[in-house]
Amino acid sequence: MMGGAESMGAKEGRGRSFSRRWAIVLVSGGFILGLLGMTAYVLHLEAKLVRSMAVRDALLYSKSLEEFRTLYTAEVVERVRGRGVQVSHDYREHPGAIPLPATLSMLLGKRIFPPHAGSVRLFSDYPFPWRAKTGGPQDDFEREALRALRDNPSEPFLRFETQSGDLTLRYATADLMRESCVDCHNSHPDTPKRGWKVGDVRGVLSVSRPIGQGAGTIRGSLRGVVALLAGFAVFALAVMAWVAVRLRRAQIVYQQLAYDTAAVNRELVSEIEQRERVEAERRKLEEQVRHSQKLEGLGVLAGGIAHDFNNLLMGVLGNAELARSKVAEGAAARQHIELIETAAMRARELTRELLAYAGHSPVKRRGVDLTALIRETNSLLLTAVEQAATVELELLDGLPNVKGDRSQLQQVLMNLITNAADAVAHEDGRIWIRTELTVLSVDGGSEDFFGVGPAPGRYVVLEVRDNGEGMDEETRRHMFDPFFTTKATGSGLGLAALQGIVRAHAGGLSVRSVVGEGTVVRVLLPCIAGKAAANSDPPEMSGAEVERGTVLVVDDQDVVRLTVTLLLKDAGFDVIGAASGREALQIVTDSDVDISAVLLDQRMPGMDGEETLRQLREIEPSLRVVISSGQAAEGAMRQFITEGSVGFLQKPYTEKELLMQLGRTCASNVGASHSGPDGDTS
Repeated sequence: MMGGAESMGAKEGRGRSFSRRWAIVLVSGGFILGLLGMTAYVLHLEAKLVRSMAVRDALLYSKSLEEFRTLYTAEVVERVRGRGVQVSHDYREHPGAIPLPATLSMLLGKRIFPPHAGSVRLFSDYPFPWRAKTGGPQDDFEREALRALRDNPSEPFLRFETQSGDLTLRYATADLMRESCVDCHNSHPDTPKRGWKVGDVRGVLSVSRPIGQGAGTIRGSLRGVVALLAGFAVFALAVMAWVAVRLRRAQIVYQQLAYDTAAVNRELVSEIEQRERVEAERRKLEEQVRHSQKLEGLGVLAGGIAHDFNNLLMGVLGNAELARSKVAEGAAARQHIELIETAAMRARELTRELLAYAGHSPVKRRGVDLTALIRETNSLLLTAVEQAATVELELLDGLPNVKGDRSQLQQVLMNLITNAADAVAHEDGRIWIRTELTVLSVDGGSEDFFGVGPAPGRYVVLEVRDNGEGMDEETRRHMFDPFFTTKATGSGLGLAALQGIVRAHAGGLSVRSVVGEGTVVRVLLPCIAGKAAANSDPPEMSGAEVERGTVLVVDDQDVVRLTVTLLLKDAGFDVIGAASGREALQIVTDSDVDISAVLLDQRMPGMDGEETLRQLREIEPSLRVVISSGQAAEGAMRQFITEGSVGFLQKPYTEKELLMQLGRTCASNVGASHSGPDGDTS
C-alpha cells in the first residue's frame, strides 16, 4: 500500500512539474509575442513622431515670421514712414533707408536656419519687378500651394518630399493683406496689381524643413527602446522596469502621450468591433446550418411519408377506377366514386409536391429553351393572374438551353406567378418576367442564395418581379419552409416544392423583398451547350395498342399488388402476383408461362427491386420490366431507366398510365432507346 501511495505521489509530482513547465512555456511565449507586438507598434510610431515634430517646427517658424513681420510693419515701418524714412527692397543702396517687411522677413528666415537646416521663401503670382525672376512660384508645389491657399487661406498647405536624398517638409501659409499693407501696395509706383483689400491673399510664406536630422534622433531613441524591449525577454522584471523608465522619458521628450494613447484606443475599438462582427457572422452561419439540417430532416420525413402514402393512394385510386367501370352512367354511386377519384388525384399532387421538396420526384431532363417555354405558357400565366395584375415579358432570345424537366420548370414558373399575383393587391399591380444569362464566379457574386449556392459557371436566369406588398425579413427567411404559408387556404407546399425542383436541377434560388415595394425572385438554372433537338415528350400509346399477355406483379404491399392485379385483369391481361423478389425469381425460374412483362416494386424488404432486376436479367435477359415506386428511381435503377432498358411508373398511377407504360415497354427491345424519368432522351 505504501509503495502504491508513493508511486501515486510521484506521478502527481511529475504531473505538477509538467504543468508548471507548460505554464512557463505558455507565459514566456505569450510574453515574447507581446514584446514583438509592442516592438512593431513602436516602429510604427517612428514615422508618425518624425512627421508630427516636423510639422510642429514648421508651424512655429511660420508663426514666428508672421508675428515678426506684423510687429515690424506696425511698430517700425508705420512710424518711420511718417518721418520721411525711405522703406525699400534695396535699402543698402540708400543711406538711412530701412528694408521692406517682406525683404526683412526673408533675411530673417535665412538667419534663423543654419546651413542645410531649412529655408524660407515668400512668393506671389504678382511679384514686384525686382523679384520678377525669383518672386513667383517656382515649382508644382508652390503653384498648388498658391491655388489651395487662395481657396482656403486659414488652412496651411504642406507636403513631404524627398530632396537631395533627404525627406523634407514643405509648409506653406497664406500671406494676407493687412490694413497697414494695403495703401503701400496699391500706391507703390511699381506695384504689379492694384485694388488690394484687407484679407486678400497677397502671396505665400513657405518654410522648407529637412527632417533627416530629427528623424535620426527619433529613430535612434526608438531603436534604443526596441533594443531594451528585446533585452526585456532575457532580464524579465528588472529589464522591464528599465524599459518602463525609457518609455516614460521618451513620452516626456516627444509630448505625444495623449495622441499615442488615443491611437491605441482607436485600434482597440476597431479590433473589438471586428471580433463582434466575426462573432455575429459565426452565429449567423450556425443558424443557417441548423436551419438547413432542420429542412433536410423535414425533407427525409416528407419523402418517407409521401412514399408510404402513395402506396395507400394506389389502392384508393385503382379500386375507385375499378368501381367506376362497374357502375352504370347516371347511377347515384358513380358520382361518389368520381369524387373519390378527384380527392385521390388531389392527394397525389400533394404527395408529388412533397417528393419535389425532398428531391425524390422523377425528372425527365432534356434540353429546354426557357424563353420559348415562357412564351408557350403565356396564356396559362394570364389565366393564373386572373386580371389581378399586368404581366410584362422581358425575354432574351438566343439563350443557351438548360437541362431540365419541362413540366417541372413550368411548375416553377406557375408557382412564382401565382405567388406574385397573390402579393399584388392594388389596382396598378404589375408583374415582370424576364430571362437573362449570368456567370457565377467562385465567390458566388452578390446573390444571397437559399441553402447551398450553385457551383461557378454559366446560368440562365428566370426572374419574376412584382410591385406588391413585399415581405419582412422573417417571412422571407421562412417562405420556402414546408407547410409555411401566409394564405388562409394555402398548403405551404408550393414554394417548398419549387425549392426542391431547383435543387434537383443543380440550380440556385435567391429572393429580395422590401415591404411596400415588392419582391424579386431569381431562379438560376445551369446551361448546356447547344440547342435541344426537341422539347416534346415521346408519343403515347393507348391501352388498345398493348398486346395482351401475362404480367408478373411484384410488390410487398398486399393492397397495391391486389389493386394492380385487378386493374390488369380488367384490361384483359393474365396476372401472376409475387410478394417479394425471391418469390418472383422462383416464379420466373419454375413457371412454364410465357411472361410478357414484369411490374417490379423498387423498395421491398429483403431483396429490393434493384437486386431482383439483376437476377431476373440473368435468368431471362430479354425480359421486359417496368419499375414502380412511390419516389424517383434510385441507385442503379436510375441508370437502367436512363439507358432505356426498363420503364418507370410513379405511384399512384391510373389504369391508363399503367397500360401506356406497359405498351411502350413491350413494344421496345431490351436496351432500346426511350426517355427515362430522370435522364436525357437516349
